[in-house]
Amino acid sequence: AEEMWTNYEYYLSRILPVAEEAGVQLALHPDDPPVGSLGGVARIFCDFDGFKRAMDTFDSPNHGLDFCMGCWSEMGGMQSVIHAIRHFGERKKIIYVHFRDVQGQVPCFNECFIDEGNVDPLAVMATLKQVGFTGFLITDHVPHMVDDTDWGHRSRAYAIGYMRALLDV
Repeated sequence: AEEMWTNYEYYLSRILPVAEEAGVQLALHPDDPPVGSLGGVARIFCDFDGFKRAMDTFDSPNHGLDFCMGCWSEMGGMQSVIHAIRHFGERKKIIYVHFRDVQGQVPCFNECFIDEGNVDPLAVMATLKQVGFTGFLITDHVPHMVDDTDWGHRSRAYAIGYMRALLDV
């Protein structure tokens, strides 16, 4: 894991100044699935401490999170999601949100519709509003439906409609 951190720090120390100069934001996505090792290879973005270390090491408005609600849900359910949104959102470190959820947590979880998972989507939306989040929300993984397209148009339409309704509450 420390070798991975050394590589991450080497990379970010060189690319972040270029991103800042160009006005580009770098959004860090969690390891998916968020486990400490996969196939014998260390993974460093699988828990709160890893993200905190990354954001503290490179504290720039151009360095933040692609906050994948599903991965955070896999890490620890509702409590993990809300805690991370409060911590990183209050520091303006959430660039955008993958608005999805799962049932269960690592190592045993499955994809589900947005309203069937570990997390209360209305509470998440309210917390994002409370911390002043102004980025964008997008769908991510969606369940497969009978007779849907390969891209999941029906499932995505359901998720987007659900998200839109939450924004209006």
